[in-house]
Amino acid sequence: MRRGSAIEKEADKKAFAKLFGEYLRVENILQNYDEFSSLRELQEIDESDAATVRAFKERHHLSDDDVDDLKSIKMPADRKVQDYRSTYNDIRDWLRREKASAEQVESTIDWDDVVFEVDLLKSQEINLDYILELIFEHNKKRRASQSSLAKFAVSFAPVLATAQKKASSSISSIRQTLTNWGTRPG
Repeated sequence: MRRGSAIEKEADKKAFAKLFGEYLRVENILQNYDEFSSLRELQEIDESDAATVRAFKERHHLSDDDVDDLKSIKMPADRKVQDYRSTYNDIRDWLRREKASAEQVESTIDWDDVVFEVDLLKSQEINLDYILELIFEHNKKRRASQSSLAKFAVSFAPVLATAQKKASSSISSIRQTLTNWGTRPG
C-alpha cells in the first residue's frame, strides 16, 4: 500500500472500505445540491477578507446565519480525501489480489457486504442547472412552444421540491458523517 496507509489488519481494512464507501455515496448525492457546493466553496475562501465573503454570500444568496451554519460544518481537507481515496483503491486492489491468489489463506472476515464505489470515484459532477439548460436548449432548437415549456416547468416543480427536501435531510446526514469522520483516527 502506498503513501503510508498503515491499515494492516483485515478487519480494519474492511471497516475503512465500508466507511469511505459510505462517504463516497453521500458525497455523490450531495454534489447535486447548491448547499453542498456552497459548503465546499466556503472551505476555500479567505474568511478574513470581507469583500470575498460578501461576494460569496451574494453569489449563493446566503444570509449571515446561513454562512455561520456552513462554517459549523467541517469538511476533510481535499488532500486528506485524496489520501483516503488512494488507500481505498489500495484496499480494493489488495482484496482483488487476495481473491485471485492460488495459495489464498482462508479469511476470517466476510467481505461480501462491502461494495467498492469505483464509479463514484470516477463520477463527474453534472448538476441540475446544467441538465435544465440542456433541456431548454434542446426545446429551443426544436422551436417548442412557450406553453409546452411552461407545462414542463409546472410538471418539474414537484421534482425540484422533492430534491430540496432530500437535500435538507442529506445535509444533515453528511454533517453527521463528517462529524463521525473527523473523530476517526487517521
